[in-house]
Amino acid sequence: MPGKWDTSMKRLLGENPEHFIKWLLPGAELTGTVKLQPPNLNDREIEADNLCEASLNKKQCLVNFEFQSYRDDTKEVDRIWLKWRFKMLRDVLRDTWAYQEIMQEGRQERRQEQRLTLLEVVQSRFPGIEPLAKKTVDSISDLAVLRRLIVKMSVVETEDKAKQVLLEMSKDKKKK
Repeated sequence: MPGKWDTSMKRLLGENPEHFIKWLLPGAELTGTVKLQPPNLNDREIEADNLCEASLNKKQCLVNFEFQSYRDDTKEVDRIWLKWRFKMLRDVLRDTWAYQEIMQEGRQERRQEQRLTLLEVVQSRFPGIEPLAKKTVDSISDLAVLRRLIVKMSVVETEDKAKQVLLEMSKDKKKK
């Protein structure tokens, strides 16, 4: 059951959502509010406090406001609600520029980690071909190719064979 502060904040936000948007997201403009149907979770309805549509840097976004009137150390209801909310908004979020940038950053981090792993394998097994490995690795952006190359360099038996693998990789890269 909502408390007096929870209800008061919901009313205040409901009366002036544009002020909250401008206060919390400088430069953003309110473009609308979204009315959601609350789910019934085990005979207990959980309702969003307020969901607003806004424009920030010429991009549309959703802004969710949630107010609590008391401290709940168990937070189980919050976790259930957040899981439901995230599931509901997942497709919308995936189409946002922010989500796409986060995913791109993750791919870049994985790519860099795989490059470093490959160079560590080469350095520990075949230090004589490290410069060639570095040059080859820097030219590879495909995560699957990097993973296969890590495996090959981990199992190849001689430095000559390792060099051959790297040279073939460079030739294949030039063909594409």
